[in-house]
Amino acid sequence: MTPDGTSVITANGSDYYHPRWRLSDLTEETRYDAGPYPNSVAVDSNGAVAAGVAAEGERDVHIYRPGETAAYRTVALSGQGDLLDRGLAWAPDGNRLFATRFPCSGDVVLDIVTDVAKASSTITPSAPPTNPVGTPVTVRGELTSLTPFPRTKAVTVTRDGVELPDAKVRRDGTFSFSDTPPDWNTYPQHSVTYEGDARHVAGTATVMVEFVG
Repeated sequence: MTPDGTSVITANGSDYYHPRWRLSDLTEETRYDAGPYPNSVAVDSNGAVAAGVAAEGERDVHIYRPGETAAYRTVALSGQGDLLDRGLAWAPDGNRLFATRFPCSGDVVLDIVTDVAKASSTITPSAPPTNPVGTPVTVRGELTSLTPFPRTKAVTVTRDGVELPDAKVRRDGTFSFSDTPPDWNTYPQHSVTYEGDARHVAGTATVMVEFVG
C-alpha cells in the first residue's frame, strides 16, 4: 500500500508488470514495467517502489522514485535462485533494501541492496562478430542512465583481464576504443566498466569478437 493509503500495488506472476490500483474504486492507475513474472513489491515510507520478479539474476528488482514509473535502478541479485514471493522489504530509514531468494539447494539467502538512492549505470557495447587476425577491432558503446552523469567521465577497459587504456565517454554518452589482441587469441572478451560516482552505482558489460585468419 502507498504511504498515503490511497493506492495498492500488486504482483501477479501471470502479468509482465506491477499494476497500481486506486483503492476507492479499484481502477488501475498506472503500471510498473518490471518484466515477466512479478512476485513481490515493497513501498518505502517516502513512496519509493521496489518491484521484484522471478528472473534468476537478470534484473530481479526494479526501483522507482516516488511518483515515477521508469526505474532509475535495476538490481541483479548475486548467485543463483529466484527472488522469493513477497521477498522484498525496505529498511526503516529507506537507505537499504532487503531481498530474499532460495537457491536450488541450501538455505534461504538474504541480499542487502545498498546505495539505493543511486541510479544504475547501463553500458551497451557493440562490435563486429568477426575481425581479421592481426588487425585492430573497434568496440563502440554507450553509457546511459536516468540520472545525468558528470560532465567528464571515462570507462575502464580490459581484454581477458588485461588492462587496456581507458575510453573517454563523450557528452552524448557514446565511447569507442580499438584493440589488436595477440594472434593466438582468437576469441578475446572485452569488458567495459564504469566505476560509479556520487549519483551512480558501477556498471559493467562484455563483448566478444571472433578473430579469423
